Amino acid sequence: MKTTITRGATGTRRPARSGIHQNSEASRSTLSDARQVASEFRNSPRVPLRGILALLLLAATLCVAGRASAANNNSPLNDLHDAVAAEKYHNARKLADQLLQAGDPAVRSQVARPLGRILLATGDVDGVASYFKLLEKAKLDAGAQELVDVYKLWKQALDGNTDQAIEGLQAIVATDRPTYGALEAADILAILELQRGNRAAAKKIVDSRLQLIKYNNFQDPYIERLLRGRLSSKWFVDGGEAERLYNEAEALRRDKKFNEAGRLYVRLQSGFPASTFADAAGFRIGQCYAGLKQHGRAESHWRAFLTAAPKGPWRGHAHPAQAEVALLERLDTKAAGEQLQTAVQAYEQGVDDRALPSWQQAARLFYLQQAVIALAERRHAAAATALASHRSGIPQNSEESRPTSAPRNSPRVPLPRPRYGDAALARLQQIATDEQNLLPAELYQTDRNAQTINALGAILLLLDRYDDARRVFTALIHGNRASRSAPHRSFAALELARLS
Repeated sequence: MKTTITRGATGTRRPARSGIHQNSEASRSTLSDARQVASEFRNSPRVPLRGILALLLLAATLCVAGRASAANNNSPLNDLHDAVAAEKYHNARKLADQLLQAGDPAVRSQVARPLGRILLATGDVDGVASYFKLLEKAKLDAGAQELVDVYKLWKQALDGNTDQAIEGLQAIVATDRPTYGALEAADILAILELQRGNRAAAKKIVDSRLQLIKYNNFQDPYIERLLRGRLSSKWFVDGGEAERLYNEAEALRRDKKFNEAGRLYVRLQSGFPASTFADAAGFRIGQCYAGLKQHGRAESHWRAFLTAAPKGPWRGHAHPAQAEVALLERLDTKAAGEQLQTAVQAYEQGVDDRALPSWQQAARLFYLQQAVIALAERRHAAAATALASHRSGIPQNSEESRPTSAPRNSPRVPLPRPRYGDAALARLQQIATDEQNLLPAELYQTDRNAQTINALGAILLLLDRYDDARRVFTALIHGNRASRSAPHRSFAALELARLS
């Protein structure tokens, strides 16, 4: 027997919760699209490094001569050099900021040199532009100008012009001079070669520069340490630098700084296409578009992402992401359902081991979305089956079970945590099992489309997705999907009043 869900009066509702090796073909696609995508995330300004104006007075004394200085005994400056040597650039940026604000002139002048590397490594587009602009106004000696040229070549590589950057860096390194600029050029050239997988070329560069440093007894606060750690460091061998970029981008995305996060995801994809984090970044770029309310671009990006490697890592997440756009932006349950069915078929047919962990996580999401659509359309048996699959991550109509743990050497990319609590999911299961109606009986007499949309709003309320529920109910009253049925409009208005 079917029953109807009733809810008592509610008060003010709490806010809604905010809710990888790549194959060669996908890598080529990623690299070819990276520059275009990057430009779309480049229009939002970042706050420049505090104290960068102090550099204007200090640029003429940019320290590149390699001479010993009393400031070298300064503990905060040593901490800055240690942070750069360890490539902990976020810490280095904070230390540089503090020294520019409070350090004595001798110390502050020495901050100017690593500041360029710090700004480039942290992806601060505006800060880098200010840095170069300020130095152009200064009268730099040949050594200082060489270092600035090296940083400009690195910026060129980060912008996607890697071949030209490598050519310029090779010309500087070929001089065989033990200068700061030439040694920085060697380190950056090694980085670019490692990113391309040319470990032998990178090793040759590093070994020759270390010999040059030893022969000339060249003293430097961090470049020798960078070179010594380059080939063994996790930063460019097993994806540590990619991981750093990914974690930084994730923090920005969680703070809803979607332009800044998008730039870092694009930089990760183009710089480390074979990294285990590149696929995750590819998916997150679409989320940044969606966060900017550019849903068309988000869907277009996810379609290209899926085309590059239909069963690759993180492709499973792209299907429910597109389904959610169809469901919430267009109230199109048919398109959303078709997208989810495509995901289910791909998963049931099987994906390779390296993609399995991310697909297992995504499976729970697309099975849950299937259940939500089925409940909204009063297909209770289908909803119960989808919820059972959601709980296990295993398709219930498949005779072949799937492993629930990640295979050996699986990607280290953190996967999304479950979005909903057990209580909400148990409530959906009860509705499906008992064939309960989500709406009053009289609403099932007219306007089948409005029935589905109002039921969808009711489900979103059960899942504590209040903002999304508000959008759905509003669409039934004022949007292009507004219902002509007075009972349905009245129900939606009542729910909106409860949400206010």
